Amino acid sequence: MDVRLAEIALVSQIFPQYASKIEQLYANDADFRSLCADYFLCKSNLAEFKKKLAERRDSIEDYEEVTVELEKELFGYLLK
Repeated sequence: MDVRLAEIALVSQIFPQYASKIEQLYANDADFRSLCADYFLCKSNLAEFKKKLAERRDSIEDYEEVTVELEKELFGYLLK
């Protein structure tokens, strides 16, 4: 999808009742276009950060589980 169309679509999803005005402003107002581009970039980056954070959370949880298991094994050796 063309970035311009993606920017318009994203802003139109947030403000669907203003879809026509969004298209008009985007076509005629450089400041509005810039604002739409900034919003699109912000939303895109936020989605990427959330994805990376979720991946890291999974890794952290995996390491925490392994740590608990290793502590149990260590404790078992200490009790012998």
